[in-house]
Amino acid sequence: MFGWQKISNDTFDPNFIDRRRAGLENFLLRVASQPLLSWDKHFLEFLQNEEGWRESYKANGYMQLVESKLRSLSVSIRLKRNNAHFEAIKDANVELHAALCSQLKARCRVGKKEYAVHKLHANYGRVFSEWSANKKEMGDALQKTGHYLDSLPSSIDSALEDEELLADQLKEYLFYAQSVQNVCKNREVLQLKLEDSEENIANKNTEHSKVQQGKLGIMSRLFGSVDFDEVRELKVSELDQQIQDGTVAADNHRDPLNKFTIKSFADYERFQKQRVADLRETLSNYAFLQLKTAKKGLQSWIQIRECLQNIS
Repeated sequence: MFGWQKISNDTFDPNFIDRRRAGLENFLLRVASQPLLSWDKHFLEFLQNEEGWRESYKANGYMQLVESKLRSLSVSIRLKRNNAHFEAIKDANVELHAALCSQLKARCRVGKKEYAVHKLHANYGRVFSEWSANKKEMGDALQKTGHYLDSLPSSIDSALEDEELLADQLKEYLFYAQSVQNVCKNREVLQLKLEDSEENIANKNTEHSKVQQGKLGIMSRLFGSVDFDEVRELKVSELDQQIQDGTVAADNHRDPLNKFTIKSFADYERFQKQRVADLRETLSNYAFLQLKTAKKGLQSWIQIRECLQNIS
């Protein structure tokens, strides 16, 4: 994803293995720095067991549970009371995801063009080397010029591979942004369950009031039927029980929602500080890498200029 075309995706390629190993190590360090995740059973099994950890992870049905809860994409539209904090968090991470995608796409395009330009200089180096064989009086200067031109295409591979390591760190925060959005959607599902329970209680209370006041329903008005006192009392009793059950159900939905809100917001604040530090470090390293590559290229061109100036 967002890789420049010359990066190998062969799983047996040593460079690919080293890059993935570095990415995995970086990810595990991030997980280990989180107080709760660092003691997670599946995380510890992954670190301690070479086999069996994948089966235990799948056996708990966690992924199926998450997929079923996050399947509905229109939950936020159906909510009556949106949480302003979580709406802001979701919007911020949507913007973060879009910004990182744009940055990685731009970096991919620049990397391809940079690779093509540097590799083009290999032809120039060959021309100068062949020219030096025909021009004895300028042979030494032309040979050196060809050598320095050859150094340009040979240096771009390592530079872009170093860039790819930094790009992998940015890709982690693509998934981070998606995960935060899923957390917000998960909370919306809990909020929707609570609102449905409260709406059900409100409807039952309205119906309860109408029955107590002896108001007739549509069917009673059409067919002229009237409820006797015994029937009315039975309906009131049933509605009282339904309201009581609905209240218990609402409380059962309210407690998980409150706990989830507090816990997820605290986790987000903790990750937010880490995210700022990580992105600052990654982008700073990227800037330093660009400066290093530019200085190396500038040095090569200065040497090429000196060689050409020595041609008499």
